[in-house]
Amino acid sequence: GQNTKEKCPFLFRRNWSRANPKSKEHFSLVSAEALRGGGGTDSFVQFPLEKGSRKVYNYSTKTELMPKQATICLAIRNGKVFLAKKKRGFGVGLYNGYGGKVGLDETSEAAALREIKEESGATVNALNLKRVALINFKELDKPLFNCTVYIFDEWEGELKETEEMTAPQEFNEGELPFDKMEESDRLWMSKVLQGERLCIEVIYSEGRKSVKNIELKTLEENINELRKHNK
Repeated sequence: GQNTKEKCPFLFRRNWSRANPKSKEHFSLVSAEALRGGGGTDSFVQFPLEKGSRKVYNYSTKTELMPKQATICLAIRNGKVFLAKKKRGFGVGLYNGYGGKVGLDETSEAAALREIKEESGATVNALNLKRVALINFKELDKPLFNCTVYIFDEWEGELKETEEMTAPQEFNEGELPFDKMEESDRLWMSKVLQGERLCIEVIYSEGRKSVKNIELKTLEENINELRKHNK
């Protein structure tokens, strides 16, 4: 079966390094053996592709290993969850939190703050962001993107309609409109709203027409797996 790095690879993101990120000669390296304190050739590299690419490939096989990074941000206040419908892109017309892709020279947290501002008009202090989940999305065995999920309960300004999102609607935490949301959201969102911290793998069928499989584990379970793997 898959080890922790394959199921929840973004846990390893802090070990990546980048050289001259504004250049087309952009590399990102990490060695699994090095993470275990050894040498070895189990290394992964982001080859120099189009400018701004975040795709990561296996060094020896040149197959794509890591998907793009993204964020999902859930606004909560007084027991209410604020969800808005996407106006474009994947999941258009469905309720979702705020968020989007992480820029090349951007941290996940910085991207979350930027996306909240762009999609809702509100400003959030970084201290009010709470990371609650990490989601690895795939289409069959093809990596799509990895999402860091945040919750925030304080913001400045009004959550309003923008070019990307409709005006948000308020929902009770236990009464979310799952029939008007992505299929996978039904399986994890309630859990993180109840305080669980999760590492999730979502596998879509071909063409992303439906969710073929979903696996949820707590971050603590994944950390324990990692510790066992590193022994």
